Amino acid sequence: MVDQLTAEHRTVEAAWLKLEPELKKVAKGHSTELNVAGVEHLVTSYLGHARFEEDHFLPLAHTILGRNANHMEALGLSLHMRHAPRIIAHI
Repeated sequence: MVDQLTAEHRTVEAAWLKLEPELKKVAKGHSTELNVAGVEHLVTSYLGHARFEEDHFLPLAHTILGRNANHMEALGLSLHMRHAPRIIAHI
């Protein structure tokens, strides 16, 4: 299961990297030649991956980690911190 999810992450990341420059242009309101088939591939790949992750991996992780409440709290904090801005300061 982990190998499948990792491979799917790489597929989605590769699809995003191919589309990112043109999507940034679209986001800024600029005209561009957008690869519609590439966007469809990205969306389909991502939705399939997310569905599998939510239906199979996350329930399994919850079962395993739920045996100890501290583990679930640590996972929640870890996921939150991944997206928190990094602040570098010297006091």
